[in-house]
Amino acid sequence: MRKRDRAQDAQRLLDDQIFQEAFQEIEKSLTERWKASGPDDFNTREDLYNQMRGLEAFRTQLSSFVLTGKFVETRKDRPEE
Repeated sequence: MRKRDRAQDAQRLLDDQIFQEAFQEIEKSLTERWKASGPDDFNTREDLYNQMRGLEAFRTQLSSFVLTGKFVETRKDRPEE
């Protein structure tokens, strides 16, 4: 897949209302489960932390695709050096 196409697809996902709602609901659920964990429940909190980091990494990767696509677009307008 071309970087420009990938950027457009990633931007569509990031802009999609249901996608945003899903992210918000997952984040909310993870936070609520973290708050409800007991003081000695280290494993649960560690698992929730890792899930939150994975969610953030996914969103960051989509944003990276968008930025790379924008960079490719700006470079294509430049004359050959």
